[in-house]
Amino acid sequence: KTCLPVLLEQVQQLAQSADWKHRHAALMGISQAGEGCAKQLAKQLDAIVVMVVNNLADPHARVRWAAVNTIGQMCTDFGPE
Repeated sequence: KTCLPVLLEQVQQLAQSADWKHRHAALMGISQAGEGCAKQLAKQLDAIVVMVVNNLADPHARVRWAAVNTIGQMCTDFGPE
């Protein structure tokens, strides 16, 4: 509850960066947060999924990989129990 607002603020900034490493970090932050913050992330899941899916078309291969990785992790974190 305490960390997620700070993380999402940073993710929003990093996701808009021209530096691929920042966009990669934004996606990996979302990927890792799903395990510990699933209930809180679920409230904003639609917007988060849109952001992640948009990165599937990123010019940099590592950002595209991070998007695929994040989708996979989210399937695990938010899929059926």
